[in-house]
Amino acid sequence: MRGSTSSAKRRGADGPGPLVVPSESEALVQAARQVLERQGGGGFTVHEVLAEAGLGTRAFYRHFPSKEALVLAVFAEGAQQERARLEARMTGARTPTEAVTAWIESRLELAFDEGVADSMRVLSLEAQLAIEHAPEQLAAAFDCVLAPLIEQLARGQQDGSFSGDDPERDARALHDVVWGETLRQWSAFGTGPGGARQHVLGFCLRAIGAGSGDGR
Repeated sequence: MRGSTSSAKRRGADGPGPLVVPSESEALVQAARQVLERQGGGGFTVHEVLAEAGLGTRAFYRHFPSKEALVLAVFAEGAQQERARLEARMTGARTPTEAVTAWIESRLELAFDEGVADSMRVLSLEAQLAIEHAPEQLAAAFDCVLAPLIEQLARGQQDGSFSGDDPERDARALHDVVWGETLRQWSAFGTGPGGARQHVLGFCLRAIGAGSGDGR
């Protein structure tokens, strides 16, 4: 019996109750993610996803024009989940500096904490390969992740915690630094945490004029 939840009926989020049947597109996205995670990357074939979802070729092309479009849909779903994770970590922040620190530290977990990184690493690398097919879709997924950071940068610029007057541009610059370190750690050039995590955090906080840049 297949262990996938993509083709199976699922229970409601509150436990026992009416069975919830995912739509075809949801089932395909779930199946693709499960295949990717099980294989540890390296892509997938449409046939593998259809077998996992228990659907046919017509169902696939009703929702996705290509395999790359499905990859990007999987990444978009992952970005929504990542945003929720980030917002949860930022909830207890008392100041904009604490909130931005929480965002940066949480994103750096993708670089240094295997338990967090495993799933998102596979999705991110696959999405990078598919970017030429729909760059605007990948950009929208990253925008989703940046939204809580932009909000806190705007708050900090308004109350004087941060310098600058363009929170969106500043958020993209911070993301480029953090994401660059994440990709480096995922590659053969990664050297492990060492002092890298604190260095990136301090650099980012100094760049936005956040006091001493120590995250506190």
